[in-house]
Amino acid sequence: MNASTRWLGWTAIVLVGHMTEQLMFGLVELQRLKDFLGIYDTWFRSLDTATVTLVTIVATLVYLLMFSLLKGGLARLVALEVLGLVSVSEIHHAIETIAARAYTPGLVTSIPYVICGVLLMRAAVKEYGSNAAPRRATKAAVAGMSVVLLAASAAGADAQTVADETGKGELARKLANPLANLVSVPLQTTWTSGMGPSDESAFLLKFQPVVPFAITDHWNVIGRMILPVISQPAFRPTIGAASGVGDIEFSAFVSPVTSSAVTFGAGPLISLPSTNAPTLGTQKYSAGPTVAIVARSGRWTYGGLWNQVWSFAGAADRPDVSQMYAQPFVAYTSHQALTVGVNLEAAANWNASAGARWTAPLNVQASKLLSFGPLPASYSVAFGEFLAKPAGGPSWQIRSTITLLLPRER
Repeated sequence: MNASTRWLGWTAIVLVGHMTEQLMFGLVELQRLKDFLGIYDTWFRSLDTATVTLVTIVATLVYLLMFSLLKGGLARLVALEVLGLVSVSEIHHAIETIAARAYTPGLVTSIPYVICGVLLMRAAVKEYGSNAAPRRATKAAVAGMSVVLLAASAAGADAQTVADETGKGELARKLANPLANLVSVPLQTTWTSGMGPSDESAFLLKFQPVVPFAITDHWNVIGRMILPVISQPAFRPTIGAASGVGDIEFSAFVSPVTSSAVTFGAGPLISLPSTNAPTLGTQKYSAGPTVAIVARSGRWTYGGLWNQVWSFAGAADRPDVSQMYAQPFVAYTSHQALTVGVNLEAAANWNASAGARWTAPLNVQASKLLSFGPLPASYSVAFGEFLAKPAGGPSWQIRSTITLLLPRER
């Protein structure tokens, strides 16, 4: 594992801690971001147009960053230097503390964040100058986990590079393992029906990039982001239809390097409010643990994902958050690179009444490994029946997912 990869991983870990410190002790930077977004929204005639444009811009930047890291050479150098500069810019916390002669939120973790940024930039320059690892992606460990694919589908990617695969059948069998570490970009769309008093339909689009990092030769960190875009009808006459971005989730799974048939990972999950619409988000800052475990036996893959979050800040007039999510699954991959699986997505709102506490669709899914231009990609469709739901909740859903797999050179 080269130095730039190691420092990139540590920078990502410190970033999570930096965000946590600011959320716990002050929301100054978040308020600045909200003020900017308020100005940004005024540039457009409608909030929906502003939201779609912003999601497109963010997705494009994420794609460019992933491509640059994987391409290697000058593109990788530029991407790492930009990430390093972003980290170094957090020195403003120290400057503000000196000027105010008092603690400012983010000060403690900004120091290691700046140090990691400097070391990352230094390592990137050395890597490029020596040409020791041309066209090298961020190297994650062999048995790391990309738990994003647990929530998106029962299919994932494996740690082997695509160039090493002996055929689509072999890659598809590895895709059935959601504890994978290949950089992947799932784009999931879900249509749910039977919502509200008129049995209307709702739409959910999830952008879910997964980026794994190796922090040592024995441990990995898999970063995951979920950005939901929601459009839903009125649940009751007093609650109108709404559309926009829902709460954004960030998680980081720590997983050991292992060749065992059973792998696991655990880490923190942070949920950030991004909407004022009461039916689209909680308006609360929440955090908690997340855990996943997966086992493989021949062509069968089975396991589960679990997380629990509690709110610790946010709008005082909104109820506190205590939510649990659990997803057991099982999948089988054929010789023809076709994967069939079943999973249960059980969500519990512990603060709701007993009759409105659970939402649990049972999904049957089929996916096929094909290609998306020059890149391998998994295409999947799923149908789900809701075994439990609150009043006015959906009865069934249809889901489609495209997962781009980004090949990497060793």
